[in-house]
Amino acid sequence: MRPVPAPELVRDYHRWMGGVDIHDQLRMQRYSIQGGYKSRKYYKTLFLGLLDMALVNAFIVFRHHRNVNNQRPAKHFAFFETLVEQLLAIDSP
Repeated sequence: MRPVPAPELVRDYHRWMGGVDIHDQLRMQRYSIQGGYKSRKYYKTLFLGLLDMALVNAFIVFRHHRNVNNQRPAKHFAFFETLVEQLLAIDSP
């Protein structure tokens, strides 16, 4: 049996699939905004889903940045706690 060359598209899929799995796992954890709020309005569900994706992507980038700089990796909850504190402090004098 001889090996069949795989198209580059298939190789790229297999190379980057792990990132999608990590994103999905983080979104399904207990810190999901969309999972904690149910609505019959599709636009609210869509907005919360997009917000969830943006927050998870921000956490993944933040964690990667800390790894590159040889810092301890941040915990998911600690990241969200800090993010909420900073967002609430935007308007405060």
